[in-house]
Amino acid sequence: MITSPSFFDSYKSQISHLLFNESQPVHVIVIKTENMDYHNKTYYEEKYQSNFIEQPISTRYASKEIIFHTRVQLFFERYYDLDSLDRRETDENIKEGVKACEPGDGLMISIQEMIDEKFHNLYHRFGQVVQLLKASPEFVEIEDTVLVIKNLINHYSAILADANTQLDCFWGLTLTKPIADIIATAYLDFFKSKLSMYQVDEAKQSMTVNFQNTDNFKIKWLGGQVDLVELMVELQRKGWINRLDEISLRKSAELLDRCFDLSASQIRARSKVADNIYTLLKGEYNERKERQYKFDKSGYNKNFDTIKILGFGK
Repeated sequence: MITSPSFFDSYKSQISHLLFNESQPVHVIVIKTENMDYHNKTYYEEKYQSNFIEQPISTRYASKEIIFHTRVQLFFERYYDLDSLDRRETDENIKEGVKACEPGDGLMISIQEMIDEKFHNLYHRFGQVVQLLKASPEFVEIEDTVLVIKNLINHYSAILADANTQLDCFWGLTLTKPIADIIATAYLDFFKSKLSMYQVDEAKQSMTVNFQNTDNFKIKWLGGQVDLVELMVELQRKGWINRLDEISLRKSAELLDRCFDLSASQIRARSKVADNIYTLLKGEYNERKERQYKFDKSGYNKNFDTIKILGFGK
């Protein structure tokens, strides 16, 4: 079976239900870091790879609570801020957000975004994930991809069958066993789908898939990327579109990148537009644990806050 980008949506919905279940709230422990020294770009790229691209294999004893080390948030935010033009200013905002991190919906959204990031990379960077697996101590010198996948399937199946064990999905972030089991199940089903593709019958190997090139159908956006995000958020605030984080901020960023030609707003040719939009959509959390965007800050000249005068809405 050929997988699609929506493969993980049902698993993400299950996880969201557990994270935001008011009738059975998850107990969360936040461990705050004191060391916020800045390191070089390679350091954060390596941290990102180890936590969000490398496939988790290790296990731990089943947990009934979430334990969140704020260093994970610090590394994650700094990774997406590496190409920022005003990095010194944005890093101060990142550090303030890390210091203010407390249990609550804001933290749950951050955890959900990290889980989404893991799923996103498994789908879109599958080749890299496999190469990193083959280079890991568990699979070193095993070049057969099918053999690696079969072993992963057996490994995840064994974890799910053990009531006292769970997959250790992240370093610096311990999830509850029910959440970790949903992630392990998603991995199990994903690798089973990949295995079926590798083992397709000879008669079916001539299958042809035609993809329509939609690049010519993009809407040319002539403003800045922050302007587009401001417009989307303003439409969301007025209730004219669904919440952008309803499924995933990452997916919303990718959809905007596919719908709009944002080449006119690219400062660096090599920068990834979807990553830039995702960073802008995430914003920051203020002292009231509310999401605050760049254009919400004092002194910013908004473009769409008076959108009602154009005759849209009530």
